[in-house]
Amino acid sequence: PNQVTVEVLTWSPWHWWEEFENAFDKKSQSHGVKYEQAKETLSKKIWARVAEVVNQSGAKLPRTLEKADYHDMGTPLSYAHFLNADGGSFYALDHDRQRFFPKNFYLRLRPEIPEVPGLYLTGSDAMTLGFVGAMAGGFICAQQVLGIHNPMTLLRKRVEYEISDDERWAPDAVYTAV
Repeated sequence: PNQVTVEVLTWSPWHWWEEFENAFDKKSQSHGVKYEQAKETLSKKIWARVAEVVNQSGAKLPRTLEKADYHDMGTPLSYAHFLNADGGSFYALDHDRQRFFPKNFYLRLRPEIPEVPGLYLTGSDAMTLGFVGAMAGGFICAQQVLGIHNPMTLLRKRVEYEISDDERWAPDAVYTAV
């Protein structure tokens, strides 16, 4: 009661953090004081904007991070380290602005890959960043793979599959709806 969890996903360019790339100290598990200060400064700026927008909706969030029980911030260096992500990318395929230009939109935001028959992208690769984007990407991929034209059918119809224990790991198993 009276508690909320907020996850904020935003972007910062690799070059903001590049100077700290080789400064990681295994003993302290940190890139140094200057890096931690930069993270804290950016965290406060991001939080101030989030609190401003959310509080305009009537919801109540602490106006400053100091009043939050806990906060943390990942940077492109975090993603490079923990996910072995090139250049600190934190979700899947490149999500540059060109991905969303009208001429590219229908070519890039879809699950099927015409050049490789049978290959489908899902999650944020098929849609946009974040949890909701990944969920929507999974949804449209399922729609495409199952050949369902009306996406609402996936939400309304419960489909159960009967799979024997012997079949469940078979590479050529065919799952039929009951």
